[in-house]
Amino acid sequence: ALPSGRHAFLGAESFELAKVAETEGSRPLQNLAWRFIKLLCADHMCDADIARAAIVLAADIAANSLMQVLDSRPQSGALPDSQGSTTEALNVAKFHICNLMKLARDATPLKTCFPVRAMVQPFAPICKSLKSCAASTLHGLSAEVGNRPADTVASAVQELTSKAIMLAIDRWAITFQGGSSETCDLPVLLKDDATAGILMTAVLAFLTTQGQWLAPNGTGTSPADMMLMHVLQAIEHRACAKGWHPSADDIELLAALCAVGAPGCRPKLLQWIVSRQSQMYFLAMRLHRTLPKWLGGAKAISWAQLLLEGFFMAEKKEPGREQSQAASCLAVFLSGCPPNNVASWAQSALAPLLWSEASDGPPPPALWPLARRLGIVLSKAPTSGAFTAVAERVAELGCSRAHRQSQCHELRVLGTLLRHGALEDSALAPIAERLRDLLREPASPNGTRAQAWAAHSEACLRIGATSEMRVALRYAVRHLSEREASGAIVADALARAKGRLSEGGNAIVDGLSSHQWPLRAAGLAAAAAITQRESAPAMMLAAAHAAVDAFREAHGSLAASGWHQSSSPNSHKAKRRRLLLELRDLPDDRVLEEPFADRPEDADFRALCAAVHDRIGFWMGS
Repeated sequence: ALPSGRHAFLGAESFELAKVAETEGSRPLQNLAWRFIKLLCADHMCDADIARAAIVLAADIAANSLMQVLDSRPQSGALPDSQGSTTEALNVAKFHICNLMKLARDATPLKTCFPVRAMVQPFAPICKSLKSCAASTLHGLSAEVGNRPADTVASAVQELTSKAIMLAIDRWAITFQGGSSETCDLPVLLKDDATAGILMTAVLAFLTTQGQWLAPNGTGTSPADMMLMHVLQAIEHRACAKGWHPSADDIELLAALCAVGAPGCRPKLLQWIVSRQSQMYFLAMRLHRTLPKWLGGAKAISWAQLLLEGFFMAEKKEPGREQSQAASCLAVFLSGCPPNNVASWAQSALAPLLWSEASDGPPPPALWPLARRLGIVLSKAPTSGAFTAVAERVAELGCSRAHRQSQCHELRVLGTLLRHGALEDSALAPIAERLRDLLREPASPNGTRAQAWAAHSEACLRIGATSEMRVALRYAVRHLSEREASGAIVADALARAKGRLSEGGNAIVDGLSSHQWPLRAAGLAAAAAITQRESAPAMMLAAAHAAVDAFREAHGSLAASGWHQSSSPNSHKAKRRRLLLELRDLPDDRVLEEPFADRPEDADFRALCAAVHDRIGFWMGS
């Protein structure tokens, strides 16, 4: 025990000795200085300011030593021999990390108020350097949910950084339980771009391994509740404001927390499903792709039922953005669930659509987009059996001549199921015949005709019905050409038609490729797809090549190395070429003749023409 008042003097002297030892690189002096500091901070009479200063000094020196390791690593990333500079620097870094962790665990004054910010913030430059090393995950957490970084030195640095940050969070949570921790530290660190990513992963990992901290009543008073609330807020802020994408580790950890029912996780996930922010909706999709393996069979079906009742069964209005997003998330979720459970659940969920006459009132309209998305992911084995019955019932309803309000939805679902193989090829010919009967009905609304045509074309493409497809294309020209939505449907079918199935579609390609935007894009896409198929009919190939060549003439040469191109001198030349072609094709009407030159607007126009003339002369080098 030291006399009162001597801790401050010994602390200052020990800190100075540690700094001198670090500057000189003397290992004996470093050992001696840090032994003094650790003994001093472990004393029950030690002052909190001294312990805090020791943590700050230890964190700064540890972070500097880790940076030296990264700076000294060879380009290949492999550890050199034991006498190499990188190995020596790594050993020194391990020594300083051990000192920091020992202080954090044993410093008596810090057991009631732990300075998490002081311990974490010095590692911000390390986090930035690790990102540039393509080591974006914590090595300490990657054994279960991530991949080891390829750079061995960066992996070692990452592991040491992970240990320090995890310990800081652990001590912060313990001291928070006493009610006197610095609660403002964690939000500040989560707003720092340098430390936010690695800190969020560490906090999420801490919460998944400390299940006893989670308060099921969600009172918001436990350290786990506080941590989770701050991390979820930071995720939303960074994703929406800064375009940040969570790592694979973060997704796995968030999914695990949602699976165990961590307070606040599931309500946030439900908000993200229907969020107008695309970043949050994308995050919800990624979480639903991972959730099934954490929930298990029975719990996964319970979550699917919760989404069904919350987003699809309650609303009686036409489906909108929210229902479409929820349907996509649910379909992605079910694609990872046990097939046997999914098949029976899907049949039960879609029963109101298939047997609406046996229920009270029409089925909820939001179930239709869900049926289409489930058909995409569940039409293949081993869940195909469930959707065979669904497809047969939808075909029976959609092909009926008794026009109903839901017939467009039924036909659209039927087209999706046919496209994704919900029915065997042998069953498609009778369905195609019934669809042709429906198309002959003069009283059929335009929307019903368009969807019936789409389902019929899917059947023709599946079974290779060339003559029926040729007649269908003539039908589209005569009866569907007045609706732009129908034009997009026909262009999509033509883009996927192989061989002689596209025969007779040259007039459609010509018309769509010269139509107004954005429908023109559908025609050009179909033309571009047809030009890639040598098996297409000669007239169809000629029309497709003519459309592509016309576009090239008007908008410059097409890129040969891919459709995604960054800005380059060639793109600027293409833009100038388009402008010059437009100028060339303008009429020679002499708008600046003498009788009109006294008008102010004509004077401005003359000045503009002179400026353009000078610019073109500069391009030509004259």
